[in-house]
Amino acid sequence: SISRLDSLQRVYIAPSWNLLGEVFRKVGDLDRALSFYLKALKFGEQSGIPSAILNAYNNIGIVYDLKEEYEKSIEYYNSALAYQRRLSNELNEWSYPNFQVGSNHNNLGISFKNLGEYDSSEFHYKEGLKVMKQLSIPYGEGVLLDNLGVLSLKQSKYNDALAYHKKGLA
Repeated sequence: SISRLDSLQRVYIAPSWNLLGEVFRKVGDLDRALSFYLKALKFGEQSGIPSAILNAYNNIGIVYDLKEEYEKSIEYYNSALAYQRRLSNELNEWSYPNFQVGSNHNNLGISFKNLGEYDSSEFHYKEGLKVMKQLSIPYGEGVLLDNLGVLSLKQSKYNDALAYHKKGLA
């Protein structure tokens, strides 16, 4: 029936656009990757699929990061965080924070570091670390601690860098 088809399309089309974008991102065709991620975002918005919207925002941010267009990457990562907060306020089933929130803070930290905005970078890394600790996700904690170590090293804060990297290994 048509409603069954609509339901199947809602479930599979946006993730498929995102996956096609990922393939092109992996082979270095960032413009084609971006076009598929934008299609996923548009379809997710039209269909009201939160996971598709959040994944697309994050993936678009990653592409802009790779293109060294950090202001645009920050815009999309912030859009993902704002959308997630809004969902959390509207729907009880969306917990805030979650892994994606921690991941978006990590990505924001990377973009701000690349812009040389170290205070903002550190803030987002630490926010992401709080989320990963709260959710007991050791891998996420390790990634964020390592990124804090890299940031500290970049600022010649060698003792802090060493401490973060040691914590990341624990």
